[in-house]
Amino acid sequence: MHLNQTEFRLLLQRWNSVTLLILAVFFFTRTVSGQDADSVKISDSIRIVALESHFEKFLYEKQADSARAAADSLIAFALRTENYRYVAVGYLNKALAEQSVNNTEGFVENLQQSIPWYLKGNEPLGAAMAHTIIGQALEREEPDRAIDRYRASLELRRQAADSTGIASNLAGIGTVYDRNGKEGDAVQYYQEAAEIAEKTGNTRLRAHTLASLGNLYERQGMYSDSRKYLKQSLALYKQWGSPALLFSLNKSIGDSYFRQGLSDSARFNYEEALSLSKNTATGGQGMLQIAYNLGVIASENLDTAAARTYFSQSLLISETIGDSQAENLSLAGLASLKPRKKPVSQPDYVLPALIRKTTSPSAAERLEAYHSLDVYLQTKGNPVKAARYNVRYRMLRDSLLVNRMQARLQVLGSIRESLDSDLQDASALLVRYNQEQKQQKRLIFISLLIVISLAAGLLVYRFAGKTRRPLRKSGGSD
Repeated sequence: MHLNQTEFRLLLQRWNSVTLLILAVFFFTRTVSGQDADSVKISDSIRIVALESHFEKFLYEKQADSARAAADSLIAFALRTENYRYVAVGYLNKALAEQSVNNTEGFVENLQQSIPWYLKGNEPLGAAMAHTIIGQALEREEPDRAIDRYRASLELRRQAADSTGIASNLAGIGTVYDRNGKEGDAVQYYQEAAEIAEKTGNTRLRAHTLASLGNLYERQGMYSDSRKYLKQSLALYKQWGSPALLFSLNKSIGDSYFRQGLSDSARFNYEEALSLSKNTATGGQGMLQIAYNLGVIASENLDTAAARTYFSQSLLISETIGDSQAENLSLAGLASLKPRKKPVSQPDYVLPALIRKTTSPSAAERLEAYHSLDVYLQTKGNPVKAARYNVRYRMLRDSLLVNRMQARLQVLGSIRESLDSDLQDASALLVRYNQEQKQQKRLIFISLLIVISLAAGLLVYRFAGKTRRPLRKSGGSD
């Protein structure tokens, strides 16, 4: 069969049309299937969000059975759609539902079931989180299992280079060892956690770990080391810590000083704790111990009035909380005091406040504090200590005066330099002015000479003209 050129062109056009139609159908099918897949994904996400919302609502309303059902629905749906991450989330939700009814066994069991699904869903940090939570739940009852869980979490976090989680797990292991009397192991983990927290800028975890180290050393009677870490923790917590937390740290530092026989330092931190207790509901044994110890310190310093006040406070607190042993100690403390002759006065809060001001970074505040302490101690009949602060006052005042004089001399020096520079400029201007005056005088003199010369020439010219006219006339008549 032979085709002419026209028939061949028509056949080729039809072939191209059919080919384009097939390609269009193919790409349309691919596009529609892709859109369907996206639609399925969107609908799945909406369904998951709805199930999560139902669970949170039931958990908030303390409907444990409904919360469990919502979690089971999430697990079933996530399994059907092969969304393994949300299978793990479903088991986590079931664990929270069990926790809401104090079912520790069910709580741990569901967390355990979430771990393989987190790993299958490529969420190793989720699995690490579940291990950590299980470890926290088992810390007191099963410390060995708790440490195993912390170590499993630690391994996953190290693989993921999660420094914050690593430090947290190390601190958790340290806490378990600390509670079970393994202080040497606890110190090792606490210190490692504190170092990592410092490098990563995790201030909260570092402050918490340093406080744990301080309390551990205090229980061992290593008071200097204890205060070292407690003070570091207190400095960090001052930025954002609650009054109750700051109260506890100041009390711990005060206890360390008190047990070592450093009464003045102990009193400082105890009074700081008392000032913080006004902004918090802190009380109970902490306030009782502080009041009693302050009574002992005041009694040792022969401040009967203050001792009576503090022992009375400790007696009142011990009666309120029903601590008969502390009540007997407070009564014994009151009985040991001499009969009072004057009304009970309030503890002296002025002196510690003034002493604190002497550490101010402002020299003016320190100067004022030294002067106030001098006057205050003179009125309290303590001239020896007053003289010490008077010496400090005069030394600081003279130092500030010297600094001010040096500053003024520097200013005067700069003014003098400026005046010298201005004087030099003025001298230069005067010289220039004199030179210009001399030059101007020369110009005036030369101008006068020129004018005189012109005037003389003009006169000579006119005189010569007048003498020529008569001569011409006389010559013409002859």
